[in-house]
Amino acid sequence: MMKRKGKKRMIQEINIAASGWAEAVLRLQLRSYAVEAELIGWANLPPLQDTVVCCSSAGNGFLDI
Repeated sequence: MMKRKGKKRMIQEINIAASGWAEAVLRLQLRSYAVEAELIGWANLPPLQDTVVCCSSAGNGFLDI
């Protein structure tokens, strides 16, 4: 995962196309969707099939808090 600079925590835009961020976002996304899939009883929830390529090319603006 990418390291933050300094000790202050700020909201900032991150470059999801950078592989380190794409991997970190994907890990979090997969963990979150796994919980959702279990709660709704849908083991093959489509977002669980996402890859780093999908994540980095989505064009979303993610924020690091």
